[in-house]
Amino acid sequence: MKIQYLVVISVCLLFSMQSLAKRHYMHSTTNSSSDSTEYSSVISVAKRHYTAPTTSSTSGYIPVISDELMEKCVEIYNQAKWLGEELQNTYVNQYSQTSVNNYNNKVSQHQNMITWFNQNCAGKQSRSACEAAQELNRKNGIKTQSCY
Repeated sequence: MKIQYLVVISVCLLFSMQSLAKRHYMHSTTNSSSDSTEYSSVISVAKRHYTAPTTSSTSGYIPVISDELMEKCVEIYNQAKWLGEELQNTYVNQYSQTSVNNYNNKVSQHQNMITWFNQNCAGKQSRSACEAAQELNRKNGIKTQSCY
């Protein structure tokens, strides 16, 4: 008997990187830190609606992560999604070094968030992803939907 599990995948985050790579200008700066605590203030989360990461069904052994880490996965997933949307709508004055550097710093933050998500969340059992999104929405005073 095969048991089906929901696993977190990063397909939605990868599409952002493909389009952002086209817009990445010269003089890129690299932030080698992947500490998740740095991302808590990257995006203003006022009244934004959290969603669970994209899931897929599969069978076999799936690594399990804690509920606390899963909540952080949902948070980073959404912040990366919002930052990607912001980057897609950002005008970069290519004649201004400051504008180019600011944009490239945000692209670097986005890349680091995606890398962190892929290393810590993708392919892990996500039975609590929906509950994590509900909890984050509850903390922000936003009505939540049923996970079932």
